[in-house]
Amino acid sequence: MTRLVLQEPADALLRAWHEARGANALPHARFADPISLRRWVGDISILHLHEGKKRFFVSLHGANVARHLGPNFHKKYLEESVPEASHCDTFAPYELSIRTRQPSYSIQRAALESELFKSLERMILPLSLDDPETVGRFLVWVAPIEAGSATTTSVYVPFDEHEITALGLGEPRKTSELFLLSEQYMLDERAA
Repeated sequence: MTRLVLQEPADALLRAWHEARGANALPHARFADPISLRRWVGDISILHLHEGKKRFFVSLHGANVARHLGPNFHKKYLEESVPEASHCDTFAPYELSIRTRQPSYSIQRAALESELFKSLERMILPLSLDDPETVGRFLVWVAPIEAGSATTTSVYVPFDEHEITALGLGEPRKTSELFLLSEQYMLDERAA
């Protein structure tokens, strides 16, 4: 089985999450303290999980995250900020982490104005509030996989016919690739 290889900063943050979790199902939301996570602070967002139609509120949006994604979601609900066509890809990693209480990882691809593709990796780390068994917050890490273009647009700009034709690639992958970073990931890492 091929093990997913995370960038070093993501791998270190995942290890810190597992350490903070200890014997609990989830680490407490105090883990997402920006001062403690200053190494990653530009590349992270903190989301609050609410009940109701609008569930995902961004309480902190790192400067690098805003630059990589395009829009700045600081103090906004994702449901109102992300185009409806991107809702499935946007919310699937959060829903997976809610259901499993495990970190999730996704690769998201965007078309750039330069007719190139930009790939971002996103790691969702679920956190608890009062009940250590229930997800109440998320710590989200986002970074480019490949060096991007200086003319980056939002990852939420859909692919258009011109970009598909110009690249000669046929139909590109329009959806994210999603992985669960379960405890098995850490065990596989220790064995390697």
